[in-house]
Amino acid sequence: MNGKALLTLLALVAIGCEGLPAEIQPQARLGSALAIAAQYAYAGPFKEGLAAMQVGDEKTGLWGLINTSGKSVIPAQCDSVQVFSDGLCAVRIGGEEGKWGFIDKLGKLAINPRFASVWPPGFVDGFAAVDVAKKYPIESAGLINKSGSFVVPARFDTIGPYREGLAIGSHWGYAPPTRSAEYFDKDGKSVFGAKFSSGGYFRDGVAPAAISQGKLIKWGIINRAGSFVAPPNYDNVGDFSEGYASVGVGDLEAMSNDKVEYGFVDTKGELVIPLQFNLAGDFSEGLAWVRIGDLKTGNSGIMDYDGKYAIPPKFSDASSFKEGLAAASVDGKRCGYIDKTGTFVIPPKYNSAADLSHRLGSVSVKNGDRSRWGS
Repeated sequence: MNGKALLTLLALVAIGCEGLPAEIQPQARLGSALAIAAQYAYAGPFKEGLAAMQVGDEKTGLWGLINTSGKSVIPAQCDSVQVFSDGLCAVRIGGEEGKWGFIDKLGKLAINPRFASVWPPGFVDGFAAVDVAKKYPIESAGLINKSGSFVVPARFDTIGPYREGLAIGSHWGYAPPTRSAEYFDKDGKSVFGAKFSSGGYFRDGVAPAAISQGKLIKWGIINRAGSFVAPPNYDNVGDFSEGYASVGVGDLEAMSNDKVEYGFVDTKGELVIPLQFNLAGDFSEGLAWVRIGDLKTGNSGIMDYDGKYAIPPKFSDASSFKEGLAAASVDGKRCGYIDKTGTFVIPPKYNSAADLSHRLGSVSVKNGDRSRWGS
């Protein structure tokens, strides 16, 4: 899946208003003024009513968690924090070389820190993907249950959480012919064997999957029997969302130009929105962002299920709609939030803006030579 690969398990993607999407861990209540002051080095998205925040500077500051009122619930005492998922939150203790464990919503350790890393978002349906070693690839990733015991042994280079009862582990190798991926049930049993080179999550009974074709990896769509319902003819396939997945062909390594074409397939594997965009996001609330042109000079718009523009490509950046609003920028320098007519309901005055969660949107503002996060 390359640019939207299976195990790119991003904690959060925001619009970094210097022109390109930026990986961040950012939070203020929906409105024209910040509900939670821009006081943190970073702040994370609200999940299950809590958000991570970093107190101090970006290099040495410690992490804790706040509630939607901005009140500290778990003091800033961890070296790194992810988000709450399935009732637990991954935390790192012991500095840069410390270990990862899990805390509950009272801040008590539920699983002692002993893992080299945890794949975001942590626990999903009772299982979490973890690494026992830091080097990559080193076949050190597996799945644990909430007692901290391995259900799928730590023998993969990458592994993802369960979706619709199946999880996927991958061996990346150094060339396409040596790569392999396996799907597992919740008993840790392989269901299809290692017949794919890579794969994505199951949703609506289907998932992206890839096979090696010489030096290339080609993507298609498989069903629960492990059979292709859409042949592996694509260079990139996204995970399904609201019954659709983006598919791409072309030079995916040349994302700085327009040598890529994206469209969308449905759960039957049929191409229902033709290949016509240079980049495309997932559907959310019936809409998906799409981009025409390269990453530097192109523009983003919003498309509906019929492949028609709900909002024409007029933004330098745009994100998915969450709770009725989407982060967007018109000049690549300042971000705000638009409604489904494309009108800014929160003016573009922030350096970065993340998706809404609990009616709160994480934003950053410049404070001297550094940015501070609030909501």
